[in-house]
Amino acid sequence: MPIFIMIFAVLGPIAGVLVGRIWERDRWRQRLLEKAGFLEDQPRGLGRPTPAESDSVHHALEAMAVEIERIGEGQRFLTRVLAEREQRDVRHMSSPIPGSMRSPVPPAS
Repeated sequence: MPIFIMIFAVLGPIAGVLVGRIWERDRWRQRLLEKAGFLEDQPRGLGRPTPAESDSVHHALEAMAVEIERIGEGQRFLTRVLAEREQRDVRHMSSPIPGSMRSPVPPAS
């Protein structure tokens, strides 16, 4: 008798029992919740927002938009400052000889 048939003969009933117990436990839990009144037939939908809720959401969105705009302004400012600094460093640090630097202060005579 091949080994896989023996394995199936031993493990098949065990797996069937486990699956059956899980299924029965789920059915028992559903019946218990229905009997207690915790399960509804139809899920409740969301109602229409009241004007006060609508206004509060509108104000929150406006506040977020203002803060996001401030973040964008800060990023643009920082990008401009870094670009100007890089251009300034390139102009002052250029040297005709690779690897050497030209001093911004002339030598004393």
